Amino acid sequence: RAIERWNADGVPPPGWIVDVSEITRNWVDFANAIPDGKTVLVVSSNGIIRFAPKILADNDYERFREENNLKVTTGGICLLRYDRERWSIPLWNDSSKGYTEND
Repeated sequence: RAIERWNADGVPPPGWIVDVSEITRNWVDFANAIPDGKTVLVVSSNGIIRFAPKILADNDYERFREENNLKVTTGGICLLRYDRERWSIPLWNDSSKGYTEND
C-alpha cells in the first residue's frame, strides 16, 4: 500500500527521507528560470521527476494526478510544455520510439 501511494500520490513511504516541499520548490524554481522559447533536456531519477507535474496549476495538477501514475519508468520520456500562460504535460512516461521534436 505504501508504494502504491508513492506511485499514485507522491507520498513517501514511512522511513524514507524525502523532502517533498524542497523537491517541489526546486521544480518550480527551475521551471521559472527557463527563458521563453528555450528547449531544455532534463535527465532525472523517478524519485525526483515524479514531482515535476507540481509546476502545473493546482487544478491541472490534480487532474493530471488522477489520470496518470506519477512513477516514470527507466527510459520513460516526459514532455513538459509552457505556452506563455501555463504549463502542460502532453507526454508522460512514454517509452515509444515515435517521439519527435514536434510532439
